[in-house]
Amino acid sequence: GVDVPNANTLIIESAENIVYSCLNFQPMSPNQVSTVTKLPIQTVLESLIRLELMGYVLEVSKNHYVKVK
Repeated sequence: GVDVPNANTLIIESAENIVYSCLNFQPMSPNQVSTVTKLPIQTVLESLIRLELMGYVLEVSKNHYVKVK
């Protein structure tokens, strides 16, 4: 498949930025992130997975994430 940039991609990237900005070095659950950021839980979960794959966050225990860089 060919990746074509669209409005959806931009929304996802900005959601990742919001999620990443919310995290720190204290583990946070997706629910906590969702509450703080006001983003839907599904968006938070997708952003966390993407950020983890890129090496920006780490799941330190079940459903608890920290910023790594």
